[in-house]
Amino acid sequence: MNVRKLTTAALAAALVCAVTFIAKVPLPSAHGAYVNLGDTVIYLCAWTIGGLPAALAAATGSALADLFAGAAVYMPATFVIKFLMGLLVARFAYQRGFARFLLWSIVAGVVMVGGYFCYELLLFGKVAFVNVPANVIQLVGGVAVAALLWPAVREAWQSLREGSQS
Repeated sequence: MNVRKLTTAALAAALVCAVTFIAKVPLPSAHGAYVNLGDTVIYLCAWTIGGLPAALAAATGSALADLFAGAAVYMPATFVIKFLMGLLVARFAYQRGFARFLLWSIVAGVVMVGGYFCYELLLFGKVAFVNVPANVIQLVGGVAVAALLWPAVREAWQSLREGSQS
């Protein structure tokens, strides 16, 4: 991994953390649960950065947001789940077209819903069912906003790449 990719991944982790922590909407139906735009950043960063750096940025930024939000109990699950989300999009949609980006973002979102459900089922039992709708909202919102932002991110990323090659 070169210095540029490492720096980009570190900035992506910070952005994932900040957006997850700041851009959140509490859900009254689930104690302490909230919906955020962190997954949007994960999908877009995975598409632009690609590979292991994107997956690590997704995992690190999201786990740190859990820590800052006072939800340290979720940090291990978040690290694994967000790593997988970032890895899926980075591996199968990296710098490819919109349809592929959208498909793999949805798949990653399904991994998120299933992953948190399994983790909460282990920790809290049947209460895990209560958070499924919130996680589905998280999936739909994260993918929808990423889809809306994708054209602008693609254009900006292409401009950056062309500028660095000259």
